[in-house]
Amino acid sequence: MILVHNHPRGKTEPSQADLDLTDRMMKTGELIKIEVVDHLVISEDKYYSFANAGIMSQLKKTGKYEILDKEKAEARKWKTEFEKEQAVKNNSIEIAKKMKDKGYDTDAIKELTGLTKWDIRKL
Repeated sequence: MILVHNHPRGKTEPSQADLDLTDRMMKTGELIKIEVVDHLVISEDKYYSFANAGIMSQLKKTGKYEILDKEKAEARKWKTEFEKEQAVKNNSIEIAKKMKDKGYDTDAIKELTGLTKWDIRKL
């Protein structure tokens, strides 16, 4: 598929809206197995080709407007949740180290940070 539209004032440089539309159309095309090979902006005496300018290949690499299948979406969700849990645990470890340095006992550190006694002993 080749997308085509005109800029009546004669300026054929693509706008951000043109780039966004092209990106969305490319990602939608992937879903329905129709390749968008170019987008032309035309005026009365000239045209601008996204493919010739290298924009089509740039847009293919962006994650913007990416259409994910269910498994990819679940994997991303799991990864995000895991990274969040790790950040919370790392923060708890830093707090536990400070508490240990200040003389708090293991039971108090466990209660206040949620870490296990084993994790606290490793500090």
